[in-house]
Amino acid sequence: MEASEYAGMHEDFRKTLLLMASQYSYQYTMSAKTDLNCELWDKSCLNPEDMEADETNHYHYGKTCGHRFLRGETCWRCLTCGYDETCALCQNCFSPENHAGHDVHKSVIQRDFAGCCDCGDEDAYQDSKCKYYRTPDPTQLRTNSSPEFLDQLTNYLEILTDFVIDVTNHSISCLSPSNRVEQIKLRHQMCALDRNVYHSIDEDTDKYALVLYSDQIHQYRDAIQRVKVVTGKVTEFAEMIARRCNTHGRAVVMISTDIQELISKQEHLTSTGLTACIKNSREVFREEMCDDIINWIYKFAQSNLVKANFDFMCTISKAFLRPYQSGCMTQWMDVYQNKVLLNPKVMRSPVPENLLVTATKRTSSFLQNPDWDLPESLKNDCRYYDKLAFSRSYSGSRLQFLMLFDIRFCKTSRIKLHAIYIPWIAKNAIYSKMLLAQFVDVYDAILTLFLLVDREPELSVMPLLSTQLFSSPVNASLIMKHGDAVKLIRTIYYYITTGQTLNIIQSTKDTPPESQNVVFSTLQNRKWAHALLDLTYIITRNPEIENIFDFFMCFPEYVQFLSVFQGKPVFRREAEKHIEYESQDYAVFFNAISVISHLSENIGRILNKITKDKLLSRGNPMDCWYHSYSTTMKKPFTETLYIILIRKIIEITFGDTPHGMFKNQKLSDGREDFITFELASEFCRIKYDILSDPVSFLHPLHAMLSWLIEMDRSMDSEKALLHLMDIIQGEYEYYLNERFGSSKVVDDLKMSKYEGVMGVFDIPLRKIVLVSQIKVGMWVRNGATVKNQMNLYRYGGSREFGYMRDLFLCQIYVGYFRYAQWVTEHIFDKWGLLAWLKDDGDNIPYPVTHMNSILEEFVLFIIYLVTEDLHLHKLDTDDVALWMIQREIVHSIGYDTKTYNEIASFVPDHICSLRKFPIVLNDSIEPIKNYDDICEEKQYRLKSELLPTIDPYYVHLTSNRRDHLIEKKKEYLSKRDGIALSDVVLKPKYIDWENSPFGRVLDVLLDEKVLLFLCKTLAHCRQRMVGTDADNPQLKENTESLLCSTLHLAHICMTHPHIRDVKTNELLSILRELQLLFEANVAPDLGANLKYIMKLILSALKDMDSNCATEYNGLNLDMLNENYTTMDSDNKSASDLSIDKKKKLARKKRNKLLAKLKKQQKKFADNFMADDTQDSLNSESGNEMIKSIESIQDFKLSSDDNAGPVDQNSDGNCIGAKEEPEDNEEEDCPPWKFPEQTCLMCHMPALDNDDLFGLFSYITEGNEFRYIPIESDYWFHKAFGENSDLDNPDRSSEPLEKYTKEIEEEHVIGPVFPKIRTIGEPLNYTDNLSVVSSCSHGMHLHCFKQHLDASLNKQYSQITRTTPENIKRREFSCPLCKSINNVFIPVLYHENRYKFHDNFESQLSFSTIEDSRISEKILKNSSVFSLLHEEIMEKLQENIHPSDKFIDEHVDKDGTKRYSLVSNRKVPSGLHECLISVADVSPPFETFGLAIARTIDSLEISLRGEGYLEKSQDPDLLIFQLKNRSLINLRLWMQISQIMKATLGVKRNDIPNSETKEVYTQSLVGIYRNFLDNDDLLFDGQDYFLGLVHCEESKILGFSYQRLAGVFFLRHIKQSLLMVMTMITTRASHMDWSGHTLTNYPFLTTDIFNGNRAKLGEIIASFMGEGYHNDSLIDTVYSMTVKLVTPFLRKALILAYVRYSRFQQAKVIFEADARESDRICQVMKIPTLDEMIGSMDTKVFQNVSQIRRMQLQKARVRYPAMTRLVSLPNHLNDFYTRYYNLLDDEEKYDEPAICLYCGEMVDVQNNRYGDEYGACTMHLRYECINGGRGMFFLPRNNCCLLLDNGRGTFTDSPYRDDYGELDKECKKGHTVVLSRTKYEDLNKDIWLNHNIQNVIAQKLENWTDMGGWSTL
Repeated sequence: MEASEYAGMHEDFRKTLLLMASQYSYQYTMSAKTDLNCELWDKSCLNPEDMEADETNHYHYGKTCGHRFLRGETCWRCLTCGYDETCALCQNCFSPENHAGHDVHKSVIQRDFAGCCDCGDEDAYQDSKCKYYRTPDPTQLRTNSSPEFLDQLTNYLEILTDFVIDVTNHSISCLSPSNRVEQIKLRHQMCALDRNVYHSIDEDTDKYALVLYSDQIHQYRDAIQRVKVVTGKVTEFAEMIARRCNTHGRAVVMISTDIQELISKQEHLTSTGLTACIKNSREVFREEMCDDIINWIYKFAQSNLVKANFDFMCTISKAFLRPYQSGCMTQWMDVYQNKVLLNPKVMRSPVPENLLVTATKRTSSFLQNPDWDLPESLKNDCRYYDKLAFSRSYSGSRLQFLMLFDIRFCKTSRIKLHAIYIPWIAKNAIYSKMLLAQFVDVYDAILTLFLLVDREPELSVMPLLSTQLFSSPVNASLIMKHGDAVKLIRTIYYYITTGQTLNIIQSTKDTPPESQNVVFSTLQNRKWAHALLDLTYIITRNPEIENIFDFFMCFPEYVQFLSVFQGKPVFRREAEKHIEYESQDYAVFFNAISVISHLSENIGRILNKITKDKLLSRGNPMDCWYHSYSTTMKKPFTETLYIILIRKIIEITFGDTPHGMFKNQKLSDGREDFITFELASEFCRIKYDILSDPVSFLHPLHAMLSWLIEMDRSMDSEKALLHLMDIIQGEYEYYLNERFGSSKVVDDLKMSKYEGVMGVFDIPLRKIVLVSQIKVGMWVRNGATVKNQMNLYRYGGSREFGYMRDLFLCQIYVGYFRYAQWVTEHIFDKWGLLAWLKDDGDNIPYPVTHMNSILEEFVLFIIYLVTEDLHLHKLDTDDVALWMIQREIVHSIGYDTKTYNEIASFVPDHICSLRKFPIVLNDSIEPIKNYDDICEEKQYRLKSELLPTIDPYYVHLTSNRRDHLIEKKKEYLSKRDGIALSDVVLKPKYIDWENSPFGRVLDVLLDEKVLLFLCKTLAHCRQRMVGTDADNPQLKENTESLLCSTLHLAHICMTHPHIRDVKTNELLSILRELQLLFEANVAPDLGANLKYIMKLILSALKDMDSNCATEYNGLNLDMLNENYTTMDSDNKSASDLSIDKKKKLARKKRNKLLAKLKKQQKKFADNFMADDTQDSLNSESGNEMIKSIESIQDFKLSSDDNAGPVDQNSDGNCIGAKEEPEDNEEEDCPPWKFPEQTCLMCHMPALDNDDLFGLFSYITEGNEFRYIPIESDYWFHKAFGENSDLDNPDRSSEPLEKYTKEIEEEHVIGPVFPKIRTIGEPLNYTDNLSVVSSCSHGMHLHCFKQHLDASLNKQYSQITRTTPENIKRREFSCPLCKSINNVFIPVLYHENRYKFHDNFESQLSFSTIEDSRISEKILKNSSVFSLLHEEIMEKLQENIHPSDKFIDEHVDKDGTKRYSLVSNRKVPSGLHECLISVADVSPPFETFGLAIARTIDSLEISLRGEGYLEKSQDPDLLIFQLKNRSLINLRLWMQISQIMKATLGVKRNDIPNSETKEVYTQSLVGIYRNFLDNDDLLFDGQDYFLGLVHCEESKILGFSYQRLAGVFFLRHIKQSLLMVMTMITTRASHMDWSGHTLTNYPFLTTDIFNGNRAKLGEIIASFMGEGYHNDSLIDTVYSMTVKLVTPFLRKALILAYVRYSRFQQAKVIFEADARESDRICQVMKIPTLDEMIGSMDTKVFQNVSQIRRMQLQKARVRYPAMTRLVSLPNHLNDFYTRYYNLLDDEEKYDEPAICLYCGEMVDVQNNRYGDEYGACTMHLRYECINGGRGMFFLPRNNCCLLLDNGRGTFTDSPYRDDYGELDKECKKGHTVVLSRTKYEDLNKDIWLNHNIQNVIAQKLENWTDMGGWSTL
């Protein structure tokens, strides 16, 4: 196509865009939307196939990957390869082998659009390129890629973008809604498009629309309510509008021609704060068009065409970065909101003169930016001009307008525009630099809108683009060269102090006000911190040293900014009364300072990049306007920085009033008072009382000073540090002289002792003292806010820029102050201890009760001064960070073993969040054992090489933690060195000061005041412990801890290399006190330390040529001998005993009692009750809770030794075991006793024989019943391809495992189990059937009725609380285990005396089984029913206790026995209560026999894959996997079933003229004949196990249970063979497979048939035809048949064990290596499957009619394999990257929930249109059809949701992190992996065991739940 043709087409296209609104009558219908999209595709001339987006295509050959990270994805960062820790790699680009041995950090993305993959970006990873970068994209493109076509495509994109900007240009009503008709019409007129551009007149309409906009403030329900009120329409319409607004960002509420009416509606709609405006329908139509145009450009950017061809990618960049060509009419009207100009005409303007007046001379030139250092070819291509003089007509690029108008677009359009910017422009190697230039040009305008206007700041383009652009080293260098740093600092300074940005001041042309106060409301808007973070990115990513020097030109501006926060907020001690109102404003300041300090630290870090030589040789251009008191010497670079900073500190610290040295001055802006001095002898004392004057914790100027000192490479010597002190004093003197000019002041300066230095360093010292005062309780009347501030400053996230900075400054102060004696004088004075040191008790500011604590705090302060060396070695900043992390980890673990959570709980959050933390952690710890599965929380310990680095006096330890480490370290040293614990000496931390310039800090230990303090503190401790104060326990309480710390400080002092330089008498005084303490034996645990320190002192004195014996007459040198003993404590009085000994004895006794109590509590909890505390509920998962409850439910209620664990009562007797005389004959196999009458309510035995006792049971629906979906390859192979032994946990073969794994990875979620058959006649593949469960706890009947009434009353009375019981189902909770039940089942039998092996004594022959018909001779006997009735009655009487007999019998004249029921006995009344209870439950109860059969079905399913314990002595047999409560439940229901059947039709003695009718016997014979004689049931899919349950064994009829089992087994085999062959032929016919080959059944042949292969081949040929008869198919059919018959045999064995409870293991004989089905046959002594097949008659398989074949095809076959919940991905990251993120936008839910039954994904937070309840609830009720009960996995929160008809709870997720721990709500950001063990627990313990309602009940029972679960 020629260029002219393109031009004509584009003109027509513009006209089409213009006229489309009028064409569709200004209603943006689906038709209009479709036509627009067709027009967009047609005019683009692109091949539709190329426009498809293949999300699985990850190739980015030669380009940056740019994959945008979404919430939930895993992000990798290689800290070895990457430029810095922000460089990220996606899952597809990260290859472990390419980063082997590297420091790799992986984390889970916490929010959407959090950056993009940097693979291929040379700035991020120079040498690390993935395979997708190196391999060309194989995608074959069909679109023309000629240069001419690319130019036309660029023009086409420009037209689209211009139209979007034209429409949005005047769309300001969404930002500044109007409520006047004239203004609404005027704004509409401004929106008209230019006919010269769009080649037609812009037609108008009189229709206006009321439009609602979304925001972050209001609730979804609020919008629904307001829309409903305003429109007067139904709720569904309001919900539709609200949902559209929430998802799209904008929705039309109503349209009308009456503007006044719309204004009235607008007022009602916005009365609650909602945002709504009135627009003309034409503008609304075009805004919808713009949304679709943006969506089209987005799809174009995501297409295979753009991904595969770089030239097409560049068309987007060109179109967006070139100048915007306006198509609007010429009208223009400035619109302001909060002084913000919403519609500027141009993007850039020169800095006005009013700003140059207030700026400094140097920074004013910086505001006039130089040219961008970009290629001229790039500028020309994008038509960009640096100089405004050449660009008067340049209003701005399209991209700049789109960014400026970003807040006007709806939510979806903003997101898609951002997805175009990143990565297609920002990661474009050619155009990304132009994007940077244009973004920085309008940065201030965008920042202003972000701070003051944007309703949805989380969608703002500002933080998104700035993070991507400013983190690039090349971009950072360009920005610093362009000089934009000062603009950032200044605009934030103006915003904080005035509430206005630089952009507002420029647009209003006002003179910016000068202010030193903070506008608190702006400080609360934490969005301003983004600008400082951006500045941090810029300065830290910059690689060029010259740029760093240029940046420091704006250091004065930054210091001015810091000064605003200096000393704020302040508070004053309340000494008399408690503070009435505790302000929380401090939190805002702490948050602000944390961000500011982060920038300050990074300013220090970039200074650290400059070498010492460059720092000293660099000239300083700032000298021309900053000069010192003496101007004869030119200042080096860093000295000028110190001068700038120190002058501001001095100005704020000392004030600006004349003669300020000696007057107490106040500030009026909320700061601390100025510092003043007073003369005290030779010491010039700072007059500032912490206990009475205002104080503050925040001083960012001092923090900046500390970072400069630490990071400055030129500050590396004693000379440099002393010179710094001179600078401070010199600036102080200069300040006084310049401000006051008084001769008196100058004279005073001649006598000064560096008061300026003292004043500067008084502030950090003041704060450390303040912390100690708060800790000891001197500030309690100030409430919790002061303590909270202290904790933040000292221990929390502020400690690195708070306490640690101040401690570092104090270390500098004590080490390098010119007058050392003044330092200690100042320190003791500030601590308030000078008077105590001078024995001036009247002037001590602390009460006696606080004295010990304050002394210990001071001792610890001195210890920290000389041992905390983290910042004293001039290490690189990265090394300091790594060392800091390692020290935190070391002291978090200590000598203990801990989990990751326990380790992290001791480490501050700001350190845990560092990228290096997990790397350092893994290098520092080792697991205590090998962990095979992540289901267990891993325990870790420190590596052995780090144990010596543990310092009990680490600066950040609490007192309790310090005491713990002291004790543990002594134990460690004792064990390591093989010495007694009492001989262990804890030596001080060793510090190598050789390469540190700060070594002089130790000299403070040699000061005479410090040594005097040591001596007096030791004497103080001795007096408190053995002196006059020894009897005061309150004073003695903390003395031992004080003594321990003081001895540690003394030990440090005595190891000083210059300790011999002190005076002899000072050492002798300390030695004297140590000797007195040792001899008094006041602290036996410290005896070794005392002796060791005394030896050190004696060694020092010896080197000093001191004669100790002469100078100290009382010295006893013998005490230092090893065998020297102190005073015998036995000779002391009681009051003189060591406090330590008393404490140790008391502690030992207490620990012994606590251990005993804990053991008893554990035993009680394990056996009888679940933990009902709130904490345990929060930490205990549903699976763990179920297991704890099962331990309660499984305690023994019978005397059967083989039925389960046995619990004992307080007398040691088994619960439920009756005391009966021993029966030697039955000792080996005693009768199984039914549960004893142990009532949970009254705990009493039955009051009389008629007092009925029963157990609780629960009738519910189980949905675990599945049928084989023959059309699904996956499930068909899973059904028949797994291991034949269902008791084997290793279920799958290796080929099947590989096959299923590939399919599961492909599906990510699932494959889900099909619900409906899709071939042939539709049939359900799942069933909900009634099953019965029980907790096996019980009550008396009258107690139960009281309990039930109380439960119902609770539900009726507590209407505001969600109770765990459902009234409709007559539910009640067990008072012991809190399980839910709904039926009371009476215990009517006394015992079960039937022996299992009596019924299986001899091998059953096949002939006996084959002849299954009842003898005609028996049937013709007229008395057969009477005889059968007698047999049943005899069995019934055997199991009932003689006292409970309820059947009277008498013999007729003809010898026939007749029976009558005594209705007033216990058993009949129990039956009556049972029937009433069962009849009331919902779902409707069917029959007892059916309930038993389905319960055994469910039980067998739940036991599949269970396996056996390795150390168990029980044989490998299914019945030994049964839990005792399951047996009790089944036997209890069996007794009811048997009694009901036996008494059916029996005459009642309370009903006159009633006669006995042999109802059941006749029914039984009918059942026999129906099941055994009717071959039609083989073809109908009859469940023969149901027949086994219903057919009672009978000697009269000649059928024992063994024979019945064999008969039904044979019929089940025949049925299974028919079903297997039918399934094979059905799959072959419907799925076009050849039935005579096995290529389609690679996984089905798991067993080889070793029986009569000819017989089986004959069966196959008879039914399937001769074409199917081959040798391989025989094994396939056989293997499939084995799978079908095994569940039947398992259920038959369970039923046998339920009926015949007396089981002797000695008589269990089977082949241990045999298949499970054969083992069961051997136990029951019936023919095996092979024997059955080899002997069976084949007639049933021959000549099968078509009707019967159709019956077989319609029949459902039970699923024979393990039943599991839906398959979940192994890595949670896969859910997002391979499933969720690939969905269409409308299919993505903000809070997805995955149904674990069917795999359906729903939105947990929303309901669908018209639905009354939430999506999860509706799904369970009407889609998944689980009766409202179900389980969901919530990937966002990493937890599971359990729901049960309006009740619910959350339980633990099966996903665990690398540490085996649960990352709740993914807050840690750890990658998590599916724990198969945990998921299997969820599958079995909660689902298959029907415990959902129990987990919910147990959690709801322990807190007041307000409900709302049905809304989920």
